[in-house]
Amino acid sequence: MGEPGESAPPRPASRTPAAPPDGQRIETALLGLARIFAVVPLYPATHGLSQSVGRQFLTEMHAVVPERSALALEVHREGLRVAGRAIACTQPQVRRIHHDLLSLGIARVEICAEATPTELHRFATAILEARRSTGAAHGLRQLELRELPESTRVMQREFGRRSVEPAGEGQAREATERVLEGSAAEREDDGAAGLRSALDHLFGNVIETLGAQRTAPAGGQPFARSLEAVLDLGVHALRHAIDEIGSVSADPAALRAIFTAAEKALAISDDAASVEILVAVLARASSDLPGEEAAPGADATEYGLSIEALRREIAGYGGQAPEMSHVAPGDRREELSILVHLLLASPPEAVQGAIDERLSRLFAEPLSPVERSLLVEAVRDLAEHADLVSLDAALPALSRALRSSPDRGLLGSVWRELATRTEGRVFDALWPHLVNDLLLGIGDDAARRDLLASVGRTSDVGRAHELARLARLEAVRTQSFAADLFDPPPAALFPIFADLLAREGGRLAELVLRGLQRNPPRWRGAEALATFASVTPACRALLYALLREGALEDASPRLTQQAGRILANALSELPSRDVGAAWVPRAIETIGSLGSPGDRLLLREIRRGFRAWPWRRWPATCRHAASIALHAHSDSRTEHKESVDV
Repeated sequence: MGEPGESAPPRPASRTPAAPPDGQRIETALLGLARIFAVVPLYPATHGLSQSVGRQFLTEMHAVVPERSALALEVHREGLRVAGRAIACTQPQVRRIHHDLLSLGIARVEICAEATPTELHRFATAILEARRSTGAAHGLRQLELRELPESTRVMQREFGRRSVEPAGEGQAREATERVLEGSAAEREDDGAAGLRSALDHLFGNVIETLGAQRTAPAGGQPFARSLEAVLDLGVHALRHAIDEIGSVSADPAALRAIFTAAEKALAISDDAASVEILVAVLARASSDLPGEEAAPGADATEYGLSIEALRREIAGYGGQAPEMSHVAPGDRREELSILVHLLLASPPEAVQGAIDERLSRLFAEPLSPVERSLLVEAVRDLAEHADLVSLDAALPALSRALRSSPDRGLLGSVWRELATRTEGRVFDALWPHLVNDLLLGIGDDAARRDLLASVGRTSDVGRAHELARLARLEAVRTQSFAADLFDPPPAALFPIFADLLAREGGRLAELVLRGLQRNPPRWRGAEALATFASVTPACRALLYALLREGALEDASPRLTQQAGRILANALSELPSRDVGAAWVPRAIETIGSLGSPGDRLLLREIRRGFRAWPWRRWPATCRHAASIALHAHSDSRTEHKESVDV
């Protein structure tokens, strides 16, 4: 369950199972869990502080739960419950955990007694990443938690969760259709589907609320008739609300507006008991919707980005908070680790600027071997545990800072270590950023050669997805490419260039063309590349075919024939001023050897030395090349005829 060589803290030898844990021990354990959530955004799982707070929490948890059991944390709107005891959440750190779990729609969390500090780090990372990516409470969506370890379980509540009989579900669905009948919401689009789902859940809650009482709440009438009256009242109020708002959307703010308008419409009803039920259900549904909170990352906390600030924060989690390790003067590992992990937090612009500045200042001085090793491990940790969206937002800032370092070889050396020490899924996660930095330019030639050799390691299964991620990064997005990378264009990047050319091309196609013109391939027909002054559709098609084949030393018959057609067209339309170009005699000989039947007239014209209209005179070098080409052309046709006769 844990990492190799890692184990959970030892359990007490024996315990009396009858004695329930007291509230103080439970609060101590919850504060220990809160410390894990405080450390996770700043430190990788392998960091000493991450391991320390994890071990301490497990020790505190073992004092609460029975042997070989699990800590079960139940999440209710009014607070938390552990081992049947309600926890008031008076501590701000515990309140923060309660708020995050509740807003994500989590009903219960179980942490196994055999969990390890690394697994706890993964669990907290998954929760915080879900909180960051949603930015608000889940009301209408099912939460997706990634990379949860086996030692933890999370049970979620669904919006409007209920348990009613099938007949009741049918009644709820019928009431929903009556609300939507004749409105814009009858259209089967995303907004209508979301609103329909929300109304189904709302009416299901009405049925569940009345069903639990088993008696009519209004006028002593039979239950079925009372339920019908309440549903009729709800349908009328919600239809009025939708008509008043005039638009249909599943957006939480729009749903909240509909529910609020429905509550106002109910105020005119004289059925007090039914109104009371409906208003209670509407209020509950509205509160279950995502709150109107700041967008993800718009954290109002002022981060000083200092070890001292973090020490004060950790100390606020109680007297048993672990001591942070002493940072020796000149040792930048703590700051480096914090900055790298803060990049995942989607910080507001002012904080992002401070992070960029501190990273640039940190890389202005040479990194020691241990500092560079920590940086590599921190990036590996991000690639292994962070979701790809967050990783793609965080790593470009780190690359920019490394690129700005006076040490021109720093970026290449970091990538070389990363490529050496990662593989499989983790390498695939980093692959688009490696290619992006190669395209932008890596100053160290030796490192570039090694990294180009690593590019082909990405798995074929995920290549399309990784290429799509690459297209969103700086090099391709802004068409910013290092010119020296294309002299000559490296064959290791040909498959990537081909995919990018198929998407758009732009400046990349121009750089590939110029690089291949300066360093032409060695196969017959490659002279066709020299005929293009710019990237035309024919040029793009030839480049794409060449890059797909990786054709530098040899080419398929199909590619050589494609190049031959381009050469023949270029020669037949060649202006008089260009007949002396160096590539022309080679091109004439090539179309002769390729043997296209329609080229004999052109070759005869060149051998003759002129064309009457439009006027063109061929120099002696071209006439000589045409004679050779016609001879080769005849041999080619003879060989072709003999092969057919046989």
